[in-house]
Amino acid sequence: SINHTGPTQESFAFQRPRVGDAPLPVRSHYKKGRIRGFLKKSFVVISMVGMVGLVFAYSQGLTDTWASAAWDKALAISVNSGFALESIKAEGQEKTPEGAILEVLGITEGDALFGMDMTALSARVEALPWVSRAVVSRELPATIKVYVVEREPFARWQINGELVLVDETAAVIRGAKTADYAHLPFVVGPGAPEAASALFNLLATTPELSKKVVAAVRVGQRRWDLEFDNGMRLKLPEQGDTYGEAEAWAAFINLTEEKDLMALDVAEADLRLPDRIIMRLTPEGQKAFENNDQGT
Repeated sequence: SINHTGPTQESFAFQRPRVGDAPLPVRSHYKKGRIRGFLKKSFVVISMVGMVGLVFAYSQGLTDTWASAAWDKALAISVNSGFALESIKAEGQEKTPEGAILEVLGITEGDALFGMDMTALSARVEALPWVSRAVVSRELPATIKVYVVEREPFARWQINGELVLVDETAAVIRGAKTADYAHLPFVVGPGAPEAASALFNLLATTPELSKKVVAAVRVGQRRWDLEFDNGMRLKLPEQGDTYGEAEAWAAFINLTEEKDLMALDVAEADLRLPDRIIMRLTPEGQKAFENNDQGT
């Protein structure tokens, strides 16, 4: 056992979710009363492993079968010396079930600690959906310690009709319940997660306006269309040498402040060209414009 130590059309703020700290190296700690016994056992195992290494170095002509048998014997000696698995400690997991960690580790009580590949065990744990990074280490004499850093949901991503959660690295968090994260930005289309971080940084400069955004659609993996809670769509340009989404967003902010654009019956504002803004009115807005009830 382990010892613990489809999107709703709501507005949201494009705030960068807090990303977990990188895992710290796992270090072993021992009580003073156990140091002497531990050192004695360690001396036995170190001497044994060193002897096996010397034998192997001078046995190039021996078969692989003999070498394997020698290693098995060495592991048996280590187990008899007390270096056999008795417990597993896991830290850092919240969304990852303990049973899933145990299952992917594939180790059982009584296994030789020195026969385990820590790199391989870490990779197994990192293959779990919520795990971003894992460090598996030996805590001698009889414990395996697992330190887990889980992924932080960054956005909801719709791709090919499927809605999934992604973290800031664009990794999909399989099996996560998207309904629990309706407050996160909603992005659509191929390449959207990879480009989302830069967009979110830009929109976060104007929180009040960004709260009105309900979706960000990646177009041709080159640029963004933003959809607002009033139904308006804003077409941002792809990045050029002198004009890009930052300049277009600044122009949109100015237009919104000067003309109260969000209150007008505008279906679409196209800012893809640096020298002009093209707007398309809603049917109601077009009718009002024709009747001179609304200026532009």
